[in-house]
Amino acid sequence: MKSKNIFKQKHVFCPECGLLIAVNAILNNNHVSLKYIFCPECGKKVEFKNYSIKAIDNAQLTDKNYKDDKLDSAIELIICDKDFTQGFKNTFLLFIARMSYIKLKELEKEKNTPILQIELTTDLIDTIEARLAPIITKKPILNVLKYLGKANYSEFFSDLKRYQKKILKIKKYRKALFVYLRWVIELVFKIMNQIDTEEGLFNHEKAIQNDLVQFFGLETRGNVKEKELNKQGFAIEGIIQEDNYQRFKDEYEKERSPIEESIFSKINSNELILIYDGDSNLYRLVEMGYIQNSEDSYIFGLDENFQLKEIEIKGMEKLPSDISLHITCKHGILSLSEQHKLLSVDENLNIIQTAAKYVKVGTPILMPRVIDVIEDDSPLDFSNCGEILIENGIEYVKKALTKAFRFVDKNYELGYILGHYCSEGSMKYITFTCGNNKTEMEKVASLIKKSFGYSPYIGKHNQQGYKPVYSVDSNSILMKLIFTKGLGLEVKHAPFKEIPSFLYNAPIECVKGFIAAFLEGDGSETEYTREDSPRRDVLVRFFTSSRKLVFGLNFLLKRLKIVTSLDKREFDDIEHPTYYDAYTLNINGKKNLAILREFIPSIPDVGYFARDKEPVLYLNPWMKKLNAELKENYGISLRMLSEKGKIPYIAARCAQQNSTMNISEGKMLDTLNFLILNGYITPVVNKLWNLFAKNTFTKVKSIEINNEIDKIYDLSVPFYGIYLAGIGQIYVKN
Repeated sequence: MKSKNIFKQKHVFCPECGLLIAVNAILNNNHVSLKYIFCPECGKKVEFKNYSIKAIDNAQLTDKNYKDDKLDSAIELIICDKDFTQGFKNTFLLFIARMSYIKLKELEKEKNTPILQIELTTDLIDTIEARLAPIITKKPILNVLKYLGKANYSEFFSDLKRYQKKILKIKKYRKALFVYLRWVIELVFKIMNQIDTEEGLFNHEKAIQNDLVQFFGLETRGNVKEKELNKQGFAIEGIIQEDNYQRFKDEYEKERSPIEESIFSKINSNELILIYDGDSNLYRLVEMGYIQNSEDSYIFGLDENFQLKEIEIKGMEKLPSDISLHITCKHGILSLSEQHKLLSVDENLNIIQTAAKYVKVGTPILMPRVIDVIEDDSPLDFSNCGEILIENGIEYVKKALTKAFRFVDKNYELGYILGHYCSEGSMKYITFTCGNNKTEMEKVASLIKKSFGYSPYIGKHNQQGYKPVYSVDSNSILMKLIFTKGLGLEVKHAPFKEIPSFLYNAPIECVKGFIAAFLEGDGSETEYTREDSPRRDVLVRFFTSSRKLVFGLNFLLKRLKIVTSLDKREFDDIEHPTYYDAYTLNINGKKNLAILREFIPSIPDVGYFARDKEPVLYLNPWMKKLNAELKENYGISLRMLSEKGKIPYIAARCAQQNSTMNISEGKMLDTLNFLILNGYITPVVNKLWNLFAKNTFTKVKSIEINNEIDKIYDLSVPFYGIYLAGIGQIYVKN
């Protein structure tokens, strides 16, 4: 009898389910025939001679970059990987096939040549492989997973994250995957050229073909006679399959599940803006493509006095599809069409409009320093969450055997509870928060009892080698209704969390509670010394993987007159791979930290000579001009005022003739405020105050051109046509 070792590197395909089976994973006992095996997925009897890889491909692979033995070895490594389930590997194969189809269709458009007339060569496979390579280290185009059989999104993404980490870590595995990738590209190319027939296709290819036809809504090319005409070089108009990828995206964007929400993150239709609904007196954070314009909808923009106010949305227009620009600034990120404009300044500090396509790295961009809202201090009403019950003059809502207060005040305690939830909570049942500090968890639990009239329980979770984790939990249906239906917090994964809508115009004490708790849950306070200064300084940071939370935190901090900067770590960071992009909001500068310290006393003090936040613009020349005007008009100087302790010392230093020092915007505003209150008004005072009192500048760090043609929208707003957009709340003009 032949030794089973000869089958060590062999694979077969199941004709029933299309599963690729590694033979050495089956031949593990003496009762298995050497002529056939039974498919572990569906139980079908599979004969080696009919369904081996060599039988399927007839040993005639087009790609010259690998031979059969190399392909066989690569598939052995990928398919037999015991770290991942067979279900994941089957889903991954179809996922790669769909991506290959998309990239081949893109190539077809670029060459302006039907796929039937393109020759499959090693160079072509090289091109497609290069375009597919980012799936190895970056986030994939997640929309191609829709309707992918019985795939579970959460499980697939979790496995994919581990899969990508393994690829990054193990060089041999990475090389095998690229061979596997090239093999799938060739299969898809073959299928695309036989889309109207099953002749010549083996069962695994039929499975891919059926998936592509169903997913992309492909039309077949016609009958065999037409196919023969095509082979002879006759006209092929009207019989090439319709490329419905764009149609699919248009339809798909209308209805998405939370896990699919980040699909088109770099196109203008997905940009974040904040809408005020006058009917409900609530703010809603929405994406540009999902605005439902009503007669009473408003957006933050510049009014007739060039002040930031809620201004009415007159309409929304879908522009011709175009490329978009992904602009990363020091304080936020924004996606725009080339025609949209940003606000900058010229050398005389006059505000100018600059088309996005002309913006360069380093360009200063205007954005609000402070956002003012009309606070709504009315209590939250949870009457829509259960049956109303009155006991001892107190109104409750009741569901099953659980009751909670019907009305909850928007105070510091409520903000504190929600800050913990948005940073560390989850909604499987309800985990309000979790952490290693049991005392902190007990504090949150007591505040929930005080605010909601409901007592959660404290859970303890032990894992060997780690400190115990405590959680504040509830399995109450009522509390889940209160957090979802009452507070508007949807059941979402961490990358899609957002702050409750009512917080945008909640009383400032509620906002402070939220910020303080979020810092405890997902923040840090670090003392450090800058390289160019021996003085102690402090950096406060907030961490999240949700761009909607970045928007909300930025907005709330602007209400507190705190300006943040933003760092983003891409998913393809090889040293620290994570599945989602990670955002960090940074707060430093004496003025910002002093505001935080008013309600977060744990933030360390900074040194006496610690610097304030660095400005984007060089303001030294303007301090010299201001000093000259004060001398001419009032006979005083900045030095005289500084020596009397009326204005910051740095203002006088900057005004010295040979000084090149810059002044922070905070110190400059302190100086201007004193001058205005005491009647020392000059043209420079007016110019600087009008520009900086409510606004500041961010600096462009990078510009990425997103060449994928997609939907672009314009909002129609009155006055100057300027509104806020993006996670950094930056001024944009149509």
